[in-house]
Amino acid sequence: MVPLNRRYDCLDGSSVSLGRRNRASLIHASDSFWRITILCVFYQAVGKTLSHPLLQGMRRHGLRDASRMMIMSIDRKALSEQHIALEESAAQLQRAVATEVPDLEALARAKWQFGYRLALHLAHEDRHVYPALKAHVDPAIARLASRYEHEMGDLDQRFRHYIAQWSSNRVISEWPKFVQETRALLAGLAQRIRCEEHELYPLIDR
Repeated sequence: MVPLNRRYDCLDGSSVSLGRRNRASLIHASDSFWRITILCVFYQAVGKTLSHPLLQGMRRHGLRDASRMMIMSIDRKALSEQHIALEESAAQLQRAVATEVPDLEALARAKWQFGYRLALHLAHEDRHVYPALKAHVDPAIARLASRYEHEMGDLDQRFRHYIAQWSSNRVISEWPKFVQETRALLAGLAQRIRCEEHELYPLIDR
């Protein structure tokens, strides 16, 4: 559960504050607040073009040295820890849609935590992982990173669309369809995590 009454720092130095709200307003009046807040955090994290600071090193030190510097800057352990946290949030969201009727309070909290963690993770990868691997001196590694980015790079867009389209009223009226779309989104994330953990991330250690 995401604690209320605290501030969450975003990547651009701003922060989002979640104040304490009663259950009724969380379920109804605050539906737009939650959806807009999630989208706000997501756009701040991954909605901008982020450039790796070490890309400038290519001009100063040459391609090979800069590529090595970028790879060394990647925290492999932190990436896997982010995956574990994302899987925990995905499991919470799975439980929230495993009911015959929606519990909007539980669903709102699950979507917030999942969206926040997803935004930070994708932004981290966009800033540190993919630029480094695409600039790798080994052409095979660079091609694989480019292919992964192309094939799996729409996850942030899919999630933004998912949050923007599903108001609480629509969730109630189209619950089976919402459950189906949620499970499809989480399946896409699970596939991405498997591919990155078993194929992409090991390339960092080469």
